[in-house]
Amino acid sequence: MTVNSTSTKQPSILSTILLRLQAMLAAITSTLISLLDQIIPPCRREDITSRAYAFSRSRPLLASFLASQLVFCGVPLSLLFLHVASVLFFSFATAIVIGSICALLFTAVCVGPALLVLIPILMVTSFVGLTVWFWALLGWYILGWTGLLEQRHISKMGVEKREKSDGEIGAVKEITRKMD
Repeated sequence: MTVNSTSTKQPSILSTILLRLQAMLAAITSTLISLLDQIIPPCRREDITSRAYAFSRSRPLLASFLASQLVFCGVPLSLLFLHVASVLFFSFATAIVIGSICALLFTAVCVGPALLVLIPILMVTSFVGLTVWFWALLGWYILGWTGLLEQRHISKMGVEKREKSDGEIGAVKEITRKMD
């Protein structure tokens, strides 16, 4: 008869679950206490607690009545406030979504007729632009075919050659004058 050594060394599954639950509860408790410390400082909480103890000692019947009302009415009231907050949040979210959809539909209703006017206007203006460009190109080719563009180009070249030759002759005259 051997004793199972692994069962004595390893904790049971139940104790492991309990230890993990205790660790989670400790973490949640410390988080809640730190949040409560930010809302109500510890010295203020101690003052409230001492006043509550003093009130419960001086008027036990009223304190027990208020405590029972707080316990039994506090849960439904807190659930009501939670319900109101969630309905308010979801109604605002729904209003934002529906408002956005309505804004998009209103924009589409306003832009649709504008596009019905703009598309024919763009077609006409692009046709006019294409026609003007085509006639300008045709005119350019007609001027080239008649030779008017070449004559103007040649006459410009003649003026440039004459100015260049005048400049060269002037430079030669200047050099010969300096030599004399």
